[in-house]
Amino acid sequence: MYERVSHSIPIRCQTLLKVAAGWALICAASCLRIPASAKRRLALLLRFTFPAAARVLESIPQEHLQKCVLFISLRPHTRETRLAQAARIAGWEPVLVYAGGDLTYDADKYFRLHARVGGLFRLLWVSWFFRGPLVHVFAPDGAQAYLLCKAKANRLILDINDTTMSHLININPRIWHYCEREAIRVADGMTHRDLRVKYLQKLYGYPLPRYNILIQDPLTEVVPRQNKARNRGEIHVVSSGYLELAKTIFCAQLKLFAQIGFMYTCTPCHSSAKTIQR
Repeated sequence: MYERVSHSIPIRCQTLLKVAAGWALICAASCLRIPASAKRRLALLLRFTFPAAARVLESIPQEHLQKCVLFISLRPHTRETRLAQAARIAGWEPVLVYAGGDLTYDADKYFRLHARVGGLFRLLWVSWFFRGPLVHVFAPDGAQAYLLCKAKANRLILDINDTTMSHLININPRIWHYCEREAIRVADGMTHRDLRVKYLQKLYGYPLPRYNILIQDPLTEVVPRQNKARNRGEIHVVSSGYLELAKTIFCAQLKLFAQIGFMYTCTPCHSSAKTIQR
């Protein structure tokens, strides 16, 4: 809902909206500084606000619960499907609960269990209601994940699509940057799609969680276009082939990390070539 409203108003109003939203998130997180046991009891009382997600989570057998990871998505993206495949290779069972727009992929293909809820606070209640050991949050930017990270009840891994801070252009208020920095700082781990946060750490002192891993998004599979006859004197850029997703370096590295159990464990990796050093 936030993104739908923010994109429909002028830029100046967007800044004011972010200031108001930032203060609202900080106040909400301050009010929710309660023990994890109290959060779970509160989630049980509020389960009527997310009945579909509650049924999905309650259907997980107790003996399988310790190998389940809850994917929380603020805005559905194909990023979740790739990490779900990696989690399954590592022996984990991903469960998806999302808000925002419609899915751009077939959820049944990647998730045995999935459900949709109404917004940010319901996603927070769901993360409290979840009885498993690990939550993986996917957010458009770090600021929007602030409440989920600050008020977490389980160990949490963060994955952000973009950062609010940029060395090229700065249109976001300071409070929005503060929310993003805090969300990254309090997360237990982070999966990075690029080196942007590491770059911001060097320039602006951005924090990094204790555990970090770089998992780049692969190139999209595209069927090569048929070559057409060209006129003399013209320069054409053509594609001689295309990459298959299963054969990219990304998948080879991802399977390697999944097999050694790094992605969803808390043991530090000693390979500096594949991890982001703090």
